[in-house]
Amino acid sequence: MDQTFSTSTQFRNRNYSSLTALIVIVLDYLLTLKFEYTCIWKSPYCASNVLYICSRYVGLSFGIAHHTLIHTQLAKAPLTSMICKHWILGLLAAAVLTLLFLDMVLFLRLFALYQQRKRILWVLVPLAAQPIGVAIAAYRTLYKAEDINGICDYRGSIVDTAVSSSATVIFAHGPMAYDVQQTQYRTRTSRCCSTGCSGKCLDVGVDNDPFFSLPWAITLVSMMCCRLIMNMHRLKVEQQPRQGNTIEQFVFSTIIPSNTASDVECPPEAMQATHSKIGLAP
Repeated sequence: MDQTFSTSTQFRNRNYSSLTALIVIVLDYLLTLKFEYTCIWKSPYCASNVLYICSRYVGLSFGIAHHTLIHTQLAKAPLTSMICKHWILGLLAAAVLTLLFLDMVLFLRLFALYQQRKRILWVLVPLAAQPIGVAIAAYRTLYKAEDINGICDYRGSIVDTAVSSSATVIFAHGPMAYDVQQTQYRTRTSRCCSTGCSGKCLDVGVDNDPFFSLPWAITLVSMMCCRLIMNMHRLKVEQQPRQGNTIEQFVFSTIIPSNTASDVECPPEAMQATHSKIGLAP
C-alpha cells in the first residue's frame, strides 16, 4: 500500500513538474515569436540565428516529448531498466546539446569583443569539455547501473553523482552568461572557463531526480540562449580602433541591456549589413 502511494505521488509530482516546465518554455516561445519571425527567419543567414533556432526548438521538442512519455510510458509502470536508461540518456543529451548552444553564443560574444582574433579559439576547448565530459561519464555510469527500478527511480544509487554533476554544470552557466554580459571583457575569458568547471563540483552526491532537474535545465538553458541572442540584437554598432590605425564598425560591442521585451526591434538594414556570417561580429 505504501509503495503504491509512493509511486502514484512520484508520478504526480513528475507530471506537474514536466507540465510546468513545458508551460514556461511555451509561454516564452509565444512572447518571443514576433522577434523570431522578424529578426531570425527574415534576416540573413548567420551562426547566431542558427543557434537561436536550434536552441529554441530542441528545448520545445524535448519538453513536449518528455511530458508525452510520462503519460504514455511512466503511467504504465513498471518499465524495464533499459527503457529508463534510454529515457534518461535522451534527457541528458538534450541538456548537453542546449548547453553547447549556449556555450557557442558566449564564445561568439567573446570572439566579437576580441575582434575575431584567432587566439581566442582556445576557449572552445574547456567550454566543450565540460558538458561532453559529464555526458560521457553519465553514459558509462548509466549503462553499468543495475538498481534502476520500474518507475525509473535511482536516487541514492551510483548514477546519482553523474546526474548531479551534469545538472550543476548546466545551472552554473547562469552566472557565467551574466558575467559575459556585464564585466570588463578582458576578464571574461578566464571567468567563462572557470565558472562551469568549479560549479559542477558543488552538487555531487546530492539526492537528485533527473526527471526534475534535466527537463528544467533544458527549459532554462534554451530560454537563456534565446534571450541572450535577443539582447545582442539590440546592441548598437560602435566604431572601435583596430590594428593599422583603421576604424571598423563593430557590432554587439556594448553592454547587453537587461530589458528583454518580446517587441524588441531588429537593427536597421544599415546595421545588419555590418553583421558577419557569425552574426556577432563584423
